[in-house]
Amino acid sequence: MTNWKFAEVKSIVQRVHPSTTARASFLVYGEQTNWLNTLKESDVHQFIANLGKEGWELVSHSREDKYDDKIEYWIFKRPMEEENGDK
Repeated sequence: MTNWKFAEVKSIVQRVHPSTTARASFLVYGEQTNWLNTLKESDVHQFIANLGKEGWELVSHSREDKYDDKIEYWIFKRPMEEENGDK
């Protein structure tokens, strides 16, 4: 039976400024949250694309509009065994 590790990427983009930057976090459940540096929105999408190269599989995406912010959540999973080299 496969045990899964889950992670969440959360991106907050303020819509007030068209060329604004995004604030994003990368949280692997059970570990400390890593806040990414302030990025362009396209950089957040590139970060997410790179997660796939690291073996993370996208399982969910949602978007929320709150006030002048666009908030997006991406949930990923990957087998725990991959990190230890076990299969």
